[in-house]
Amino acid sequence: MKKILFICSGNTCRSPMAEALLNYELEKDNIKDYEAESAGIHCFNEMPASENSIKVMQELDIDITDHKSKKINTIILNEAYKIIALTQSIAEQLKRYYPEFREKITTLKFYLENRDDDVRDPFMSDVNEYRCCREEIYKCVKKLVELIKAQKL
Repeated sequence: MKKILFICSGNTCRSPMAEALLNYELEKDNIKDYEAESAGIHCFNEMPASENSIKVMQELDIDITDHKSKKINTIILNEAYKIIALTQSIAEQLKRYYPEFREKITTLKFYLENRDDDVRDPFMSDVNEYRCCREEIYKCVKKLVELIKAQKL
C-alpha cells in the first residue's frame, strides 16, 4: 500500500480535508493500492478537525468528524510513499529537519501547476474561506488521482 501523507501546520483544517478528499476519490475509482493520511508539523495530538472543515466536507457527504490530529514523526514520514506539504514553508521545514526524506517531499500545488505554491490557510476564517480552500485542494487531489491512474506518481 502506497501512503500519501498530507502535512499542514495544525492538522485540523487543510491536511484533513486533503486526506479525506483523496481517500474519497480513491474509493470512488476503486484504487486500492494507495491511501491518504495527514499530519501536522506544529500541532498537538488528538485535536478534532475544525468546525468549518467538518461543515464544508459534509457538503460533499464526506465525514471527517472522527479526525484526530497527529504530529509528524520519523515513523509516519518513513511509511509515506509521498509527503505532500500544503505550503512551500512547510515543505522547506520538512526538508531541513528530515533531510533523509527530501526526495519524497513536495507541495500539493506542484501536482496541479507544476510549481511549488501554497494552499491558503483558512484557520479562524468564515465558512466561505474554508469552502474556497476545499475546492483549491480538491482540484489538486483530482490531478493526483489522474497521475495515479496513469501510473505517473
